[in-house]
Amino acid sequence: MAGREIHALRRWYQALVLEIDPVQVSTILSARHPRLGSLHEQLCEEIRCRERQHVNLWFLTKMVRNVGYIDFVDALDECGYKIQATEMVQTFLSLNTNIEVINRSVSGQRPILNDFANFLKTWVDNTPDKNPDRVLRRIGKQWTFKMQNEENITKKRRLADECVVIKGAEIDAVSITNNKNICKKRPFQELALLTDNTSNALLSDGVYFGRLALVYAIKSRFNQSEKYLQAARLCVADTLSCYELVSVRNFEVQTRLVMYEKKPTEEERRSLMRLAQQGIDCANMDNMDECLMWRMSFLRKMVFCLLGLGNRGNVIENCSVKDADIQEAKRLLTEIKRNFSTLEARRKMFYYHARARIAHLQKQRRICEKYTRRAIDIALENHFHELVSLSEFLTTVWRSSAY
Repeated sequence: MAGREIHALRRWYQALVLEIDPVQVSTILSARHPRLGSLHEQLCEEIRCRERQHVNLWFLTKMVRNVGYIDFVDALDECGYKIQATEMVQTFLSLNTNIEVINRSVSGQRPILNDFANFLKTWVDNTPDKNPDRVLRRIGKQWTFKMQNEENITKKRRLADECVVIKGAEIDAVSITNNKNICKKRPFQELALLTDNTSNALLSDGVYFGRLALVYAIKSRFNQSEKYLQAARLCVADTLSCYELVSVRNFEVQTRLVMYEKKPTEEERRSLMRLAQQGIDCANMDNMDECLMWRMSFLRKMVFCLLGLGNRGNVIENCSVKDADIQEAKRLLTEIKRNFSTLEARRKMFYYHARARIAHLQKQRRICEKYTRRAIDIALENHFHELVSLSEFLTTVWRSSAY
């Protein structure tokens, strides 16, 4: 942890020292990060001969050096400390201190906001709040006010970078809870006003155009969507692998999946699969800490394409799914399953839906219903808009005469 993460954790030291079971939390973290195995063993020795509060303080000190804030908060949530986890997210977002991130320059110009963007993405996909977009909008207003009143040009640009990330997370939050509102103009107009103030407006514009391409695809305005995809590619064409470049690749693959719903041809499928692999390679080239997050995102879209599922998990009409496609989807899902404990709630929902789709295609009704219900439970709990398509899918399974 660094910067804001440490400040946020310190605000919770007293409560965490008194409340958490360090062995339980450490067990989760060491399972996710094998490098923490020796630390976990040492903790188990400490707990035998020292009071738990002292061990907790020792444990928290070690965590500061070895895991990120979001990893720690997510482990708390998995251990049942859901109220603390949600409030710790709010604490992190409300801090006024500048974010300290890993500096990776792009053409020698700009630090990349990988950690911050990954934190917000993970938080949104786990939706601890029924209306995460409202929380992010409030935080975004605070950040924008600070940015507009900052006189130091370097700090002003850094704050603008952060504002762009927050606004993007707000748009994502709107998308996952209410698909219709994603096409509203206001958030995109606000995002457009921010990009000129960032430390690299060209890269920020690339992400902005990528988002617009997806929105126009959702509205079935594919010619306009293609124009924005081209604009996004031009913005990042001369850029080394970085957060913005991978984001543009991700928006392009997601846009292609929306297009594939309308035109499920072999050519469109090959194009999507090729672009998704390029996105994975791009994240690997930069050796990003968030490489696994991006990899899981691209793999999910590849699996959905292979199984004839649209961006929202809806079954694509007139889409032929071959046995070879099912086998390839199973192979990709095996990799996702290996990293299942690290997945956000949203990606777990998508995983179960993909398993249900395979069972449906292979006429395994009971297995199909089991996985579909698991996906629906996650959608209900987290207020995901995919609940609509999942419910329709389950109805189709019940009515199917194939069983």
